[in-house]
Amino acid sequence: MRIRRSRKRRRLYRSLIQPIALAPVRLRNFPPAHWAALGIVAIIVAFLIYSGLAWEFYDYPVVVKGGEVVNLEVVKALCGLEYYHIFFVNSKQCQKKLEGILEVREASVSVRFPPAVIVAVEEREPVMELISGGKSFLVDRDGVLMENRGRQLGLLRLFDDSGGDVRPGRKLSSIVLTVALKLKELGIEKEGELHYHPDEGFILMAKGGFPVYLGMTSYLMKTRLEAYRYVWGHLEAEGLKPAYIDVRAPDAPVYSIHSP
Repeated sequence: MRIRRSRKRRRLYRSLIQPIALAPVRLRNFPPAHWAALGIVAIIVAFLIYSGLAWEFYDYPVVVKGGEVVNLEVVKALCGLEYYHIFFVNSKQCQKKLEGILEVREASVSVRFPPAVIVAVEEREPVMELISGGKSFLVDRDGVLMENRGRQLGLLRLFDDSGGDVRPGRKLSSIVLTVALKLKELGIEKEGELHYHPDEGFILMAKGGFPVYLGMTSYLMKTRLEAYRYVWGHLEAEGLKPAYIDVRAPDAPVYSIHSP
């Protein structure tokens, strides 16, 4: 009985020890390709652990190029980049949100390594300021109305006297925009305030305190301004102040004199 028990113990001992004894032999015979694969896996795991713990993957530089309205604070707030792991930054979604801003014509967002987010923005370039209902709007070359946001850009100011519903996102008539920019080229700002009414066209509120009716068609504006300057020069030399001057027909200007 004692011999049988000792044999059983030896078998159990061998069954436990044998795999341990054979392990070094198996590792020595491991193919080099497998070693390389294990090394790559180990590097990836180590990098994932490091990137999950390292602060630079959460607090990384965000560079905004070409933006004035869309600055760093706007990008971080809109895209949720404040202490957000860079691996989870959705560049396409961020780009879509940025292009949803009225002032943005086009945007691109790229995530780079070492950790950084690069945002390139092409904003709409204002060419004119529209004053309507006491509010200021910026107008780009496509006629799109944008909120002014308090910027002082030194642009041509057009006062809208229509009383219509003017709001950001709407478009100014291309004819109105073309004529206004033509008048800017002709130096209308030196003469006074430029107004627009759908029924009367463009009206210059001259520095002398009277309206000058200019009409609409752009190709006649140079002739109309010359007619106005001639009439006003003549009246001023005579010591007369007009109630209005109408040069919509530049060959036959009309005016009215204030009664003494």
